[in-house]
Amino acid sequence: MIWRLQKSKMPAITTKETVYMIARIFYLLFVTGMILMILALDVSREVNAGEIEINTLVKKALYSCFAYEDVRERPLIIDVKKFNTKTFDECIRLSRFSAEFALTYGDKTLSVYNNEKVHLVNKRLCDFKNYECLNYEKNILVYEEGFQKGKLKINAVLQNA
Repeated sequence: MIWRLQKSKMPAITTKETVYMIARIFYLLFVTGMILMILALDVSREVNAGEIEINTLVKKALYSCFAYEDVRERPLIIDVKKFNTKTFDECIRLSRFSAEFALTYGDKTLSVYNNEKVHLVNKRLCDFKNYECLNYEKNILVYEEGFQKGKLKINAVLQNA
């Protein structure tokens, strides 16, 4: 018997198509490997929200609560008439936040507190993880019947939620 070779119904793969197929497989393996590497990395970052919150509250006090006003509010110019505990407590009403602002200008020193009783306790707890503390000095202008140079010492504590 004579065997007849039948023509295959599948098209023959040319070398050009083979090269493209191999290139696609390598590309797919490369992309898959990159995705797996990215997923394997520890991409978690710790964001300290307490630090952001405490800085925002201090800036609110300096830029709004105690700001000198003529035609508009003047940030970082403290009006001595506004620099009192009542204004501070009304401006920032957050039970987790407490602060002491000590203003020195000329031969005078004024101190105001936000949540005074809480602050006297919390300022000792700054070393603990649950508390975010902020201490620094800032050169500012003070308005009391004219402008004067002054220093503001800020000691603020925020109890993290």
